[in-house]
Amino acid sequence: MTSLKKIDGKTPEEIQKFYSKYVPASNEWTFLGKITDNYLYSFKDKINLEIIRNNQPIKLVVDALEFKNIDYPKSEEKEKWKLLDNNTGYVNIGALKVEDVKKMFEKLGNTEALIFDVRNYPNKTTGEIAKYLLPSKSDYYIWMSPDITYPGKFYEKTASVGQNNSDFYKGKVIALVNDVTQSQAETLTMMLKQHPNTKVIGSNTAGANGNIVRLNINNIHTAYSGLGAFYPDGRETQRIGILPDIIVKPTVNGIQNDKDEVLERALQYIKTGK
Repeated sequence: MTSLKKIDGKTPEEIQKFYSKYVPASNEWTFLGKITDNYLYSFKDKINLEIIRNNQPIKLVVDALEFKNIDYPKSEEKEKWKLLDNNTGYVNIGALKVEDVKKMFEKLGNTEALIFDVRNYPNKTTGEIAKYLLPSKSDYYIWMSPDITYPGKFYEKTASVGQNNSDFYKGKVIALVNDVTQSQAETLTMMLKQHPNTKVIGSNTAGANGNIVRLNINNIHTAYSGLGAFYPDGRETQRIGILPDIIVKPTVNGIQNDKDEVLERALQYIKTGK
C-alpha cells in the first residue's frame, strides 16, 4: 500500500488550507480538483513527493507534466461518436455540435444503449438531443431568478425540452459524470434523466449550474451564480451536484493501467442490467 505524505515539503492538508482562501468551489470534491490544477499543472516542472510504500518512506522527484495524462474526452477531439462492442453507441458530448445531433442519431439510433460522456462541457446541444431522445415534452429543471426591480423578490420558471415523438430512442441511456461535469453539462444530464431508461454513472458533479454574474470591484475580479437551479421536484442541485445512480470513482490502479473505470462500469451495467 502507498500513501502520500508530502508534496514539495507540505502535507496535502496544508496545501488545501492555503488554497481555501483563494479558490472558489461549490463543494469539497470540486475544490480538490481545482487546487490540483493550480498546484500541479501551473508553473511547476518538477514535483518533490514523499510517500510511504510498504511501510518504507520514499522520496521521489516527478515531472509535473505526467499528471496531465490523466484526462477525459475534450471538445477538441475530432471523434464525436462511435460504435462500441455489443451494439452500444458512445457520444463525446464535449465534441458534439448542434448540427451533428441528427446524423448521430441516424447512425446510433438503433443501438441497444447510448452512452453520453458528459465529463466535459457541451456545445448547447441539450434541446436538440431531447428532440430525438425523449418520448414527449418534459420538465427537466426549475430556475429561480431575482427580480431586479424589487430587492429580495424572486420568481421561478420551469424549463422544458423535447416534443411528442413516437420514434424516440428506445434503448438504455447512460450519462457518465464526475466533478468536471459543471453548469451546462449538469443541466444536460438533468435532461438525460428524463428518458424512461436512464442511469447516471460516475461521481458527484460540480454543483455549479446556473448563470455567471461577473464583477470588477476596484480591479478585483470575481463571479457568482445569479440563478438558483433545482430538479423538477424542487430538490436543490447547486453545491450538491447531480447524484449518480451508480457511484464509480477512478482508482490508483485504474489510472496506472490507463483504464476508464467509469466507462467500464457503464458497459457492465448495459450487459448485466446491474
